[in-house]
Amino acid sequence: MNVTVISDTHTMHDRLPPLSGDVLIHAGDFYDVAECRDKKLKRLNAWFAKQDFMIKIYVPGEHDEPVFLSWRAGNNYLSEATLLVDSVFEYEGVRFYGSPWVPNADGYPFSMEEERIDETWSKIPVQTDVLITHVPPFGVLDDGPFDRGLGCPVLKGKVLEAQPRCHVFGHVHWSSGCQKIGVTEFINASFVNQVRFNLPRTFEITQG
Repeated sequence: MNVTVISDTHTMHDRLPPLSGDVLIHAGDFYDVAECRDKKLKRLNAWFAKQDFMIKIYVPGEHDEPVFLSWRAGNNYLSEATLLVDSVFEYEGVRFYGSPWVPNADGYPFSMEEERIDETWSKIPVQTDVLITHVPPFGVLDDGPFDRGLGCPVLKGKVLEAQPRCHVFGHVHWSSGCQKIGVTEFINASFVNQVRFNLPRTFEITQG
Protein backbone atom coordinates (compact mmCIF):
# COMPACT_ATOMS: atom_id res chain seq x y z
CA MET A 1 0.00 0.00 0.00
CA ASN A 2 1.12 3.59 -0.47
CA VAL A 3 1.09 6.02 2.46
CA THR A 4 1.02 9.81 1.98
CA VAL A 5 2.18 11.95 4.89
CA ILE A 6 1.85 15.65 5.70
CA SER A 7 2.19 17.73 8.86
CA ASP A 8 2.10 21.34 10.08
CA THR A 9 -0.27 22.79 7.52
CA HIS A 10 -1.20 25.55 10.02
CA THR A 11 -4.45 26.56 8.24
CA MET A 12 -2.58 26.60 4.89
CA HIS A 13 -4.22 23.31 3.85
CA ASP A 14 -5.99 24.98 0.92
CA ARG A 15 -2.58 25.48 -0.72
CA LEU A 16 -2.46 21.71 -1.25
CA PRO A 17 -4.14 20.03 -4.24
CA PRO A 18 -6.58 17.19 -3.47
CA LEU A 19 -4.57 14.09 -2.59
CA SER A 20 -5.28 10.43 -3.31
CA GLY A 21 -3.89 7.00 -2.46
CA ASP A 22 -4.34 4.22 0.08
CA VAL A 23 -3.49 5.79 3.46
CA LEU A 24 -3.25 9.49 4.38
CA ILE A 25 -1.52 10.61 7.60
CA HIS A 26 -1.56 14.15 8.98
CA ALA A 27 0.92 14.41 11.86
CA GLY A 28 -0.49 17.47 13.56
CA ASP A 29 -0.78 21.26 13.66
CA PHE A 30 -3.59 21.63 11.16
CA TYR A 31 -4.63 24.69 13.17
CA ASP A 32 -2.88 27.79 14.46
CA VAL A 33 -2.96 29.11 18.01
CA ALA A 34 -6.16 31.16 17.72
CA GLU A 35 -8.35 28.58 15.99
CA CYS A 36 -10.38 27.33 18.97
CA ARG A 37 -13.57 28.73 17.39
CA ASP A 38 -13.77 25.63 15.18
CA LYS A 39 -15.26 23.72 18.09
CA LYS A 40 -16.77 20.92 16.04
CA LEU A 41 -13.76 20.48 13.75
CA LYS A 42 -15.68 21.48 10.62
CA ARG A 43 -12.57 22.78 8.82
CA LEU A 44 -10.54 19.67 9.62
CA ASN A 45 -13.36 17.33 8.58
CA ALA A 46 -13.94 19.27 5.37
CA TRP A 47 -10.28 18.96 4.39
CA PHE A 48 -10.14 15.22 5.09
CA ALA A 49 -13.41 14.70 3.17
CA LYS A 50 -11.80 16.12 0.02
CA GLN A 51 -8.92 13.62 0.09
CA ASP A 52 -9.42 10.35 -1.81
CA PHE A 53 -7.99 7.64 0.45
CA MET A 54 -9.19 4.35 1.89
CA ILE A 55 -7.83 5.28 5.34
CA LYS A 56 -7.18 8.71 6.87
CA ILE A 57 -5.31 9.13 10.16
CA TYR A 58 -4.82 12.23 12.29
CA VAL A 59 -2.34 12.66 15.15
CA PRO A 60 -2.66 16.21 16.53
CA GLY A 61 0.00 18.70 17.63
CA GLU A 62 0.32 21.42 20.23
CA HIS A 63 -1.51 24.01 18.07
CA ASP A 64 -4.61 21.83 17.65
CA GLU A 65 -6.71 23.22 20.49
CA PRO A 66 -10.07 22.35 18.85
CA VAL A 67 -9.01 18.70 18.58
CA PHE A 68 -7.73 18.70 22.15
CA LEU A 69 -10.98 20.12 23.54
CA SER A 70 -13.04 17.61 21.57
CA TRP A 71 -10.86 14.68 22.66
CA ARG A 72 -10.78 15.74 26.32
CA ALA A 73 -14.58 16.06 26.36
CA GLY A 74 -15.00 12.61 24.81
CA ASN A 75 -16.70 13.98 21.69
CA ASN A 76 -16.22 12.28 18.33
CA TYR A 77 -16.27 15.42 16.21
CA LEU A 78 -13.50 14.17 13.92
CA SER A 79 -15.69 12.03 11.68
CA GLU A 80 -13.64 12.00 8.47
CA ALA A 81 -10.43 10.51 9.88
CA THR A 82 -9.23 8.23 12.66
CA LEU A 83 -7.84 10.16 15.62
CA LEU A 84 -4.89 8.44 17.31
CA VAL A 85 -3.97 9.50 20.85
CA ASP A 86 -1.66 6.84 22.31
CA SER A 87 -3.54 4.24 20.31
CA VAL A 88 -3.15 1.66 17.54
CA PHE A 89 -4.90 1.37 14.19
CA GLU A 90 -4.38 -1.67 11.97
CA TYR A 91 -5.10 -1.79 8.25
CA GLU A 92 -4.32 -4.75 5.98
CA GLY A 93 -1.82 -6.12 8.46
CA VAL A 94 0.06 -2.83 8.93
CA ARG A 95 0.03 -1.43 12.47
CA PHE A 96 -0.07 2.35 12.91
CA TYR A 97 0.51 3.91 16.33
CA GLY A 98 -0.02 7.60 17.07
CA SER A 99 0.93 9.83 20.01
CA PRO A 100 0.53 13.65 19.93
CA TRP A 101 2.42 14.78 23.03
CA VAL A 102 5.04 17.54 23.02
CA PRO A 103 7.37 17.82 26.04
CA ASN A 104 7.22 21.08 27.97
CA ALA A 105 5.07 23.02 25.48
CA ASP A 106 3.68 24.99 28.41
CA GLY A 107 0.26 26.52 27.85
CA TYR A 108 -0.38 24.55 24.66
CA PRO A 109 -2.67 21.55 24.08
CA PHE A 110 -1.10 18.09 24.12
CA SER A 111 1.80 19.36 26.22
CA MET A 112 3.34 17.04 28.80
CA GLU A 113 5.91 17.61 31.51
CA GLU A 114 9.27 16.10 30.64
CA GLU A 115 9.21 14.00 33.83
CA ARG A 116 6.09 12.17 32.61
CA ILE A 117 7.02 11.70 28.98
CA ASP A 118 9.00 8.51 29.56
CA GLU A 119 5.85 6.66 30.66
CA THR A 120 3.98 7.94 27.59
CA TRP A 121 6.62 6.89 25.07
CA SER A 122 6.90 3.50 26.82
CA LYS A 123 3.42 2.71 25.46
CA ILE A 124 4.78 2.51 21.90
CA PRO A 125 4.30 -1.15 20.92
CA VAL A 126 7.31 -3.08 19.72
CA GLN A 127 5.20 -4.46 16.85
CA THR A 128 4.55 -0.99 15.38
CA ASP A 129 5.07 -0.66 11.62
CA VAL A 130 4.35 3.07 11.26
CA LEU A 131 4.88 5.32 14.28
CA ILE A 132 3.31 8.78 14.15
CA THR A 133 4.21 11.50 16.64
CA HIS A 134 4.05 15.26 16.31
CA VAL A 135 7.46 15.90 17.83
CA PRO A 136 10.63 14.43 16.27
CA PRO A 137 13.15 12.29 18.11
CA PHE A 138 16.24 14.16 19.23
CA GLY A 139 18.93 14.52 16.58
CA VAL A 140 16.79 13.33 13.67
CA LEU A 141 15.47 16.00 11.27
CA ASP A 142 14.94 18.34 14.22
CA ASP A 143 17.18 21.36 13.53
CA GLY A 144 15.57 24.78 13.83
CA PRO A 145 16.89 28.02 12.29
CA PHE A 146 19.13 28.81 15.25
CA ASP A 147 18.91 25.68 17.42
CA ARG A 148 20.04 22.14 16.86
CA GLY A 149 18.32 19.17 18.39
CA LEU A 150 14.76 20.38 19.10
CA GLY A 151 13.43 16.81 19.28
CA CYS A 152 12.84 14.60 22.31
CA PRO A 153 15.77 12.47 23.57
CA VAL A 154 13.46 10.07 25.41
CA LEU A 155 11.43 9.48 22.25
CA LYS A 156 14.59 8.67 20.30
CA GLY A 157 15.48 5.96 22.80
CA LYS A 158 12.03 4.40 22.59
CA VAL A 159 12.01 4.50 18.78
CA LEU A 160 15.36 2.73 18.65
CA GLU A 161 13.89 0.07 20.96
CA ALA A 162 10.64 -0.38 19.04
CA GLN A 163 12.32 -0.20 15.60
CA PRO A 164 9.25 0.74 13.53
CA ARG A 165 9.65 0.54 9.79
CA CYS A 166 8.71 4.20 9.51
CA HIS A 167 8.47 7.11 11.96
CA VAL A 168 6.44 10.12 10.76
CA PHE A 169 6.47 13.48 12.57
CA GLY A 170 6.60 17.25 11.99
CA HIS A 171 6.80 20.15 14.48
CA VAL A 172 10.23 21.44 13.38
CA HIS A 173 9.34 23.13 10.10
CA TRP A 174 12.89 23.80 8.94
CA SER A 175 13.95 20.14 8.82
CA SER A 176 11.44 18.60 6.43
CA GLY A 177 12.96 15.53 4.80
CA CYS A 178 13.79 11.83 5.13
CA GLN A 179 16.58 9.97 6.90
CA LYS A 180 17.12 6.24 7.42
CA ILE A 181 18.70 4.96 10.62
CA GLY A 182 18.95 1.19 10.96
CA VAL A 183 15.65 -0.36 9.89
CA THR A 184 13.63 2.84 10.40
CA GLU A 185 12.83 5.46 7.78
CA PHE A 186 12.31 8.80 9.55
CA ILE A 187 10.12 11.41 7.80
CA ASN A 188 9.68 15.01 8.90
CA ALA A 189 6.52 15.81 6.92
CA SER A 190 6.22 19.52 7.78
CA PHE A 191 4.40 21.44 5.07
CA VAL A 192 5.17 25.04 6.03
CA ASN A 193 8.44 26.75 6.76
CA GLN A 194 9.68 30.32 6.48
CA VAL A 195 10.81 29.95 2.85
CA ARG A 196 8.52 27.60 0.93
CA PHE A 197 5.83 24.94 1.13
CA ASN A 198 7.01 21.33 1.12
CA LEU A 199 5.14 18.73 -0.89
CA PRO A 200 3.52 15.77 0.87
CA ARG A 201 5.68 12.64 0.87
CA THR A 202 4.56 9.16 -0.19
CA PHE A 203 6.13 5.81 0.62
CA GLU A 204 5.25 2.15 0.05
CA ILE A 205 4.77 -0.32 2.88
CA THR A 206 3.70 -3.96 2.79
CA GLN A 207 2.26 -6.27 5.41
CA GLY A 208 5.02 -7.04 7.89
